[in-house]
Amino acid sequence: MKVAIVFYSYSGNTRGLARFIQESCTGHEVTLIDLKLVKEEKAFLGQCRDAHMKIKPELKGYAFDALAHDFTIFASPVWAFTFAPALRSALKKVDNIGNKNVAAIVTCGSGLGAKKALQELADVLKQKGGNVVFTGSVSGHKCTRAAYLNEQLKPLFELIRK
Repeated sequence: MKVAIVFYSYSGNTRGLARFIQESCTGHEVTLIDLKLVKEEKAFLGQCRDAHMKIKPELKGYAFDALAHDFTIFASPVWAFTFAPALRSALKKVDNIGNKNVAAIVTCGSGLGAKKALQELADVLKQKGGNVVFTGSVSGHKCTRAAYLNEQLKPLFELIRK
């Protein structure tokens, strides 16, 4: 199975999660698509403002063909009760996911806003034609704990291994 993980990570937590998923999907072709911004906001309050206002910043060298993958995972940190602007920009460029199976995952600090951000991300994926088969949130500070991630992502791994 061809799996893509499209993600944005500022602190490294979501990147660690993406790499963990990649390493856990042995026997599958997994492509990491690490979103980079042309101009990245460095201040936390600026990041929250951009997220809240649903800003779509310019991405550096972004190329993704949803139809070339069997399963795509979209992952983002939670900022201001929503997902990161970089992922919003990436999704704007996706015309049609083609009824492919997709997953939405958010990483969060306190957990506040995770449910809202996850629902919004899942809604956007559905609007793009995706079949959302998994949604989940992961505590950012636990993104290096294999046992925790295996437990949180067990249903996702079962879907991929089918």
